[in-house]
Amino acid sequence: MFIRFFILAIFISPTLISQVANDSIKLFPKIKSIELNVGVTNSTGGFNRLVPGNSETSAFALPGIKLDAAYNIQMYKHMGVKAMLVYQNNQIDDKRYLRDLISKNPLNSYSMSAGGWNNIAAMLGVFGNFNLGKHVHFQPRFCFGFNYGLSPKIDLTVSDSLKNVSVISQKHGNAVAFSFLLGTDFKIDLAKKYQLLFGFDAFSSDLVFQNIRVENSSTNLVTFFTAHQSVGTLAFKIGICKIIN
Repeated sequence: MFIRFFILAIFISPTLISQVANDSIKLFPKIKSIELNVGVTNSTGGFNRLVPGNSETSAFALPGIKLDAAYNIQMYKHMGVKAMLVYQNNQIDDKRYLRDLISKNPLNSYSMSAGGWNNIAAMLGVFGNFNLGKHVHFQPRFCFGFNYGLSPKIDLTVSDSLKNVSVISQKHGNAVAFSFLLGTDFKIDLAKKYQLLFGFDAFSSDLVFQNIRVENSSTNLVTFFTAHQSVGTLAFKIGICKIIN
């Protein structure tokens, strides 16, 4: 639905088409700006839901937080370039995680503590600029870059039917992968070259975590495994933009 709205807003609106046809490629005095934003994310796809018969495709990620900063250079009336730094944190849904374990081994009892998924992406891209009246600006954007992902640390206590207790600790893993972001912003002019910003983002990256370390206290056994995890989020954000020239 988000992508359909994005496409319709850019390519179907008669107002935007008229603006682009008139002067989209005319040189324009460069407008430079910086922005800081904070938002909430909702995990999507295998980053959230459990695929039947294959729990390894789910990260059990809860809705989380997002912080981003951007530097923008508008070179044409309807186009500019953007550099972004994006941080996202999504905690694990430990209740769902434990339910999945119990469904596989109902005779065992479990308790756990866990951290969250962390993703930091450095991205470059382009944005459009279309005026909706005198003081509101619609700016669709597409960015791509590289994402550094950190998998959560998980400490799991397992008690079997014979009351034997094991503590299993899964350490952080890290990975780097290509990422892309599709989004749109609405900027409202304020005083002294400030703008209030509302935006929506769709983010995606496929990470492969190599050699994640797992320690078992009962057997003193240390193992390593590799995990593939897709990261997909939809985000709503609010922020402030400052024109600096």
